[in-house]
Amino acid sequence: MKTVTTFVLGLAIVALFASRETQADHHHDADKIAILKIEKDWAQAMVDGDGAWFKKTLTDDFKIVLPEGEVWDRDKFADAWTTGLIDCSKCDVEDLDVRFFGDTAIVIGQGKVAGTANGKAFEHVEKWTDVYVKTDDVWKSVSCHVCKMKD
Repeated sequence: MKTVTTFVLGLAIVALFASRETQADHHHDADKIAILKIEKDWAQAMVDGDGAWFKKTLTDDFKIVLPEGEVWDRDKFADAWTTGLIDCSKCDVEDLDVRFFGDTAIVIGQGKVAGTANGKAFEHVEKWTDVYVKTDDVWKSVSCHVCKMKD
């Protein structure tokens, strides 16, 4: 009888951990869908020149490192799209890798971008790393680093 009780207790423990793992996987599936939507919307906001979208989706203390090494805060970045300082005619997202660390998500992406910046035309492939934090069940970007790929 002791062997049967130990066996049943062991099965219960395994089932408990399997259930928690399944719940965690489901949690990350929903979060991954949310992050991928934000990345898609980010690309569209670039094409639309939608600085307001950036102001609501980026944290107040957001920073971005641009390919030239400049560091901009959220307002400078958002305003660049609204004022036309940067005008993006194309932003095709080709590859996204999303990883989670608790309520933090890191996305490594790649895409083709084209448009004008400071009145000068550009067209190239970029790679970026976006860092998101989930607060009050909402994902917001806290940081981004962009680099231009060699032609």
